[in-house]
Amino acid sequence: MEGHNIADYIDPEIMKKLELLEQEEELKEKAGEYDSDEESEDEEMQEIRVLAKQIREKKQLLVATSKEKDIHGPRMPRTTTKVERAKLEKEMGGLGLDMTDKDDSHYAQNARRSRSVTKKRKRDVSVVPTSKTRSQSASRPPRDQSGLRDATMVKKAKIMMKIGQRDMIRQGKKGEGDRHIYDLKPKHLFSGKRTNGTNDRR
Repeated sequence: MEGHNIADYIDPEIMKKLELLEQEEELKEKAGEYDSDEESEDEEMQEIRVLAKQIREKKQLLVATSKEKDIHGPRMPRTTTKVERAKLEKEMGGLGLDMTDKDDSHYAQNARRSRSVTKKRKRDVSVVPTSKTRSQSASRPPRDQSGLRDATMVKKAKIMMKIGQRDMIRQGKKGEGDRHIYDLKPKHLFSGKRTNGTNDRR
């Protein structure tokens, strides 16, 4: 590379140094240098560690099951998806967490805060359709009849539409012989010798 030999930069004794480092690490592990001071921890702390390990394992299991489902299509981000309280309490209870009397916990407070304070307006009781035409009014009417009250108005709208289309239809009926070819260079303006003093046009 750029006139340099890469072999010049490699340490020939790198493998020996690596072996020595590995042996040193093994000796440190046997000596218990990396062991955490678990004996000094109290019983409650040890329980918390075991519980945390179980929660991590449960989380990994949930990730694995969701991958097995292989759901395609757009997915909602985890922050916007709603976590059901009952499901959360069931899962955490299965791990040994006491989920009773948790009304003042942060997730319960967040759930109460996210709920809208205003009550929903009661829906009006819909009237049962008395005729066939009323029951079909839920479907969308044709576009040429939308916004028209009755048959008279529909008829008037059609007449107005035809009057508006007359000129367009008339232009469309023109044949090849009806076309006008415009004279862009009229003969009387471009014929004759244009001498000095007689150039009275253009």
